Amino acid sequence: MRGSDYGYGAGFAAMGPATLYLMERVSPSSVGKGGFAGPMRLMGAVGLTAGFLLAYSRSISTFVPFFFDTCIQCFRSFVDNGRKVEEKNDGYMNHET
Repeated sequence: MRGSDYGYGAGFAAMGPATLYLMERVSPSSVGKGGFAGPMRLMGAVGLTAGFLLAYSRSISTFVPFFFDTCIQCFRSFVDNGRKVEEKNDGYMNHET
């Protein structure tokens, strides 16, 4: 993985808890002592998972275009073959009775 992948992942992972903390500072929920720890831990776990997934998806993105190019070429060949079959069978399939 590149260094920028780690940076994006860490930044994205920190956004969740930072946003929750900012919302608590702007509009306190007044849950009392220890009431904020549980949601902050949950948001930390969600943030870490999201950060990992972002870093992983960015790191494999260098390999993905080759796969998608192959899939697009395969799809285009199916479409072209379908058009040829339709043109060939045009007189047979659209006959009037």
